Amino acid sequence: MKSLSLSGKLSLLIVAGVILSVGVLGLYFDGFLKENYRKSAQKRIQHGFFQINSDRTDLESELKKGIEFVQTDEPFLASIDLVNNYQDKQHYNAVLLDEEKKRIVRTLLDKVKFSLNTDIALYDRNEELIAYVYKKRNGYCLNFISYEHGEKMLYSRCENEKTYTAHPYSPHTLIRFRHAAYYTDAAVRNDSIITYHHDDGAIIIRSHRNIVDAKGNIEAHIEMSHMLGSAYFKKLSDNLGLSVTLSDDSAYADTASRLQASISGDSLTILQNDTDYIGVASHPTFDKDVYLVIAMNKAPMTAALDDNRRRLLVIIAIVIGLVLLVLRLIMHKNLIKPLDAMMKQIRKIEAQDYSISEPLRTGDELELISRNVNRLAGTIRERESALRQSQINFKHLSFHDPLTDL
Repeated sequence: MKSLSLSGKLSLLIVAGVILSVGVLGLYFDGFLKENYRKSAQKRIQHGFFQINSDRTDLESELKKGIEFVQTDEPFLASIDLVNNYQDKQHYNAVLLDEEKKRIVRTLLDKVKFSLNTDIALYDRNEELIAYVYKKRNGYCLNFISYEHGEKMLYSRCENEKTYTAHPYSPHTLIRFRHAAYYTDAAVRNDSIITYHHDDGAIIIRSHRNIVDAKGNIEAHIEMSHMLGSAYFKKLSDNLGLSVTLSDDSAYADTASRLQASISGDSLTILQNDTDYIGVASHPTFDKDVYLVIAMNKAPMTAALDDNRRRLLVIIAIVIGLVLLVLRLIMHKNLIKPLDAMMKQIRKIEAQDYSISEPLRTGDELELISRNVNRLAGTIRERESALRQSQINFKHLSFHDPLTDL
């Protein structure tokens, strides 16, 4: 097997060094880009949580303001007082009370519709439902509770309908017939309070307020809610270019940080799988903790990384080609030609030609070797000349008398 020449070995060594150096730099920049993409994903996901928290804060404020009217709306308070004082389930005066409840439900509609919230409900001093309004896909639905022979009847109509339809009462999924207290009465005596609930993949933000008379007695209770459900999360996802979902899976508990904590600093843990970067923030509700999950698709970043890797391979190929070309030019001038000239000197000596050759002018060790080869050739020539003269002398002595030279 033919062995590599010295120049070939040097070229291979330099090319290997270039490939190793560029490879190490490529791995470094690949890791740098991955970390940079992860930090970019973290910032975008944090912005998503910031937007959710901002929306949540605004909704709390709007919900509180939305039910403040009950303290100053005299006609509304008068209607509540009439219901409290004159409602008798067994001897129900439908002509009087149903008309008052229609006025109440119209006021509730104005308040919930103006504030763009999901539902509003009013309870009497016995904590039983008087009327409520809730939002459907095609508008709001007005409802009030009436009685026939002591049995509850529900009168309902949608906004685009002119008359109420009566049917036996059936509870709404989000509005109970009996008021559920999630707080103490003192907490809502002079101000509204906000509670959070979870229902069917949605967060319900609910404001509560007691209506008290001049003596401080509780006359009624009003609630207004806003639902953050699939429609909200889809719209938010479209606006942010992220996937925002709500989950109640406790598997997220170990990695989730609280919503307010996740929007600042590095407290937000970014998870990743083959397709997404994922951030999880928890929020407490009356029922249980729920988890806001924001996922950012890695496909654009993966494509960018693949593109960078392809470019790196092209750069490596170009660099290796250029290095080989430059090495060939440099080595041909500074190594191969001087080595060839020096080998000619050596082959001359091998052929017993001890004449002095023109020494190399490289200014390095090769020039020194070339001069030494010339000295070696001169030394060998002198010794061979002396040897030949010695042989001639021995031959002469062998055939001549040393005294007479005969």
